[in-house]
Amino acid sequence: MSTSTYVGFFRNLLCCVKDLQLFSSVLSLPLVSTPLASLPPFSLFTFFVPYIPSDLYDAFLLTTVLEICIFPLQFYAFYSLTTGGFNGLKGTLQKLGSMKDWSEALDKVKKQVYADYGLSSATSASSSSGSSFSVRRSTRKKTPSKPKSSTSPYPAAAIVCSLTFLETSLGEYKAKLNRDLVESCACLVIGPSFIWLAANSLHVTATPYIGGIDGVILALIFMEFALLPLLWYMKDDAVKERGGG
Repeated sequence: MSTSTYVGFFRNLLCCVKDLQLFSSVLSLPLVSTPLASLPPFSLFTFFVPYIPSDLYDAFLLTTVLEICIFPLQFYAFYSLTTGGFNGLKGTLQKLGSMKDWSEALDKVKKQVYADYGLSSATSASSSSGSSFSVRRSTRKKTPSKPKSSTSPYPAAAIVCSLTFLETSLGEYKAKLNRDLVESCACLVIGPSFIWLAANSLHVTATPYIGGIDGVILALIFMEFALLPLLWYMKDDAVKERGGG
């Protein structure tokens, strides 16, 4: 399993312990439940940060040791999802640009094959649908001259089948890239939203900064909407796996 999996597990575990008051005997320990303001190392914090607003500083000192443990895990989710979404979006857009060149090259090859073998494409509707194309021999009478295809060592059917396979594979690859694009955009929404959850662990949302509690609620709403396409893909994968099994 990846690092993000372990971080997500412990982040959710600690959040459940805090919100549901699990392991109450452990939570009642002074080292876990005591605010940072009461601990000697942090009581000297005022000497090093004299320019922090008083309300923000007071909110920070209400943070317990358990919440301090949750904060870096939530910040890691912000960092990993945001950077992963940005890199994924950048790579996917580059691949989509390359795939456009591949599609144009494949169209040129198809036209050349049709011209060499005296074939004609199917109706424009089927060719524009993105599915595999089909060909048929032209019903027009051939000229008495010998066709160019006779000089080719490969039969027309084999070349047409190869082009059909390439076009189908290209369509499947494009569908995968479209999915990667949606998932990257979802990460770019979910990742930054963790800033508000991390700030909430430090009680920053108890102050007017970064929107307060309303900012947390709005961030959660954005996260829920961003999860919808991901849940749809999960459902689609489950259906395909069940059908394949």
